Amino acid sequence: MIESLFGYNLQSKEKNDEAKSKTPSPSKHVLEPKRLQNIAILSKSTNATAEQVCDALMRGDGLCLQQLEALAKMVPTKEEEAKLFGYKGNINELGSAEKFIRVVLSIPFAFQRVEAMLYRETFEDEVVHLKNSFSMLEEACKELRSSRLFFKLLEAVLKTGNRMNVGNDQRRK
Repeated sequence: MIESLFGYNLQSKEKNDEAKSKTPSPSKHVLEPKRLQNIAILSKSTNATAEQVCDALMRGDGLCLQQLEALAKMVPTKEEEAKLFGYKGNINELGSAEKFIRVVLSIPFAFQRVEAMLYRETFEDEVVHLKNSFSMLEEACKELRSSRLFFKLLEAVLKTGNRMNVGNDQRRK
């Protein structure tokens, strides 16, 4: 009755499912779809072609902070790298994200270069931040050293510890 109402044939559905599961779906991508989507978004955010990125990496400059941060997020794993270099088909058949990564990987130590360029780009800001942190810490130490109330607190803690230890010396002997 259900089959006649809904036009559902259980046996034909099972046969279709079995046929679909037995034939492998052809995959034109080497990397996982979610990873490809992330790489595609990041590569578009660089506003540069793979060749422009490669030229900048070879020169060691020419990329802004946002571009370097985007490239740093694209670093492929060893497995992804092996899949890309193990691909035997035509490279032009790969998706744009995979081609982008493959071309960038043709540069020796490409992503280490990205990290070095990123470090160089953010170095001055880091130094300023650290100097500010150290000066704040130094100011706090000066306040503690000159605080009469802090010395009273330390004195009270010391006296309390000494009173708690008074009987321990005689028990140990």
